[in-house]
Amino acid sequence: MPEPDPQPLTAQPGVAGPLAAQPGVAGPLAARPGVADQQSGLDSPVGEHPAHQTRQPLPASDPSALPAGRRTGTGRLAGKVALLAGATSGIGRATAELFAREGAHVAIGGRREQEGKQLATTIASTGGQAIYVHLDVTDEASVEQAVRITVDTFGRLDTVVNLAGGFSTGDGPVTEASVDLFWDQLKTDLFGTFLCNRFAIPEIIKSGGGSVVNIGSMLGFGSVPNRDAYSSAKGAVHTLTRSTARRFAEDKVRVNAVAPAGVRTERMANILAMSPAARAMADAHILGLIEPEEVAQTILFLASDESRKLTGQVIALNGGMFDWE
Repeated sequence: MPEPDPQPLTAQPGVAGPLAAQPGVAGPLAARPGVADQQSGLDSPVGEHPAHQTRQPLPASDPSALPAGRRTGTGRLAGKVALLAGATSGIGRATAELFAREGAHVAIGGRREQEGKQLATTIASTGGQAIYVHLDVTDEASVEQAVRITVDTFGRLDTVVNLAGGFSTGDGPVTEASVDLFWDQLKTDLFGTFLCNRFAIPEIIKSGGGSVVNIGSMLGFGSVPNRDAYSSAKGAVHTLTRSTARRFAEDKVRVNAVAPAGVRTERMANILAMSPAARAMADAHILGLIEPEEVAQTILFLASDESRKLTGQVIALNGGMFDWE
C-alpha cells in the first residue's frame, strides 16, 4: 500500500470542512501547540507527536455561528475526536453524520475512498469537521496508520467506534458453513475489533480517557440456528468488550457495545427482497426493523459523557424481537 503524502493538512486527500479551507490549519486547531505548524508527521512514531504532551479537549463551536443545517445538535460531543471504523455507509454513515452534528471532529475510516470523501464533504457543507482515512480493519498496518492520521490531524483521540463487519448469506450450521467463510467472519468482526482497540486505546488514554464502542449483535446472545460463523464472531466481540472494559477502567477508558437486531440498511433490503426467511425474521420485530439512525443514537449515548459511569455493557437494541434464545 503506498505511503500517504506527508503534506500539510490542507493538502491531505479526504480532509473536509474548515480544515481544508484555511492556509495551514485554522480554527480550534490553530491554537494548539505542535499542530498548526506541523506537517502530518506520518513518518514519526505516534508517541513522539508534539501534541501528545498537551492534549486538551478541542474548543466547542459557537452554535450561533454555525450554518442552519448544523444547528440541530446539542453539543453532546463538543470538542471530542472520534475515529469511526467502517463509516462509509449504513450504520457507520449515520453515526458519522450524527457525531458531527453533535460537535465531534470525525475521522471516517473505511476502504471505499470515494464514498468516504463524499461523506466528509457532506459533513463539511453543514459546518462539521471531518476527514476520510483509508482503513482496512483486517490489516494491522492500515489500522495503526488510520489512528496515527487521526491524532496527527486533530491532536487527540477520545472515541473509537468499531462498525466494520457484517454477515454473509453463505453462513449456516457448523456442519455446512465453509471454513473459509468462518475465518473471514472472525477476521472482519472479531479481529478487526481487536486491532482497532489495540491501537486506539493507548491514544485515548493519552487524552485522559474516553470511550470505545464495539458493535455486536443480538445473534451474539443466543442460539439462533444457521448463523454459526456470524453468531460466534459477535459473541466473541461481546466477551472482548467485557474483558477490555475491566482492564482499562482504571485508565478511564469505557468500553461498551451495541448489539442490534435487524437494521434497515441497503444490504438488509437486498436480503429481504430475496429471502422469505429473512422477511419472516423482519416481521418478528414487534417494534419494527431498526433504522441506522437509531443505532447511531445509541452509539452517541455510549460515546458521550452521559454514559460516563457505564462500562463493560452490551446494549441489546432488539426492536421488540425476543426470540433469541
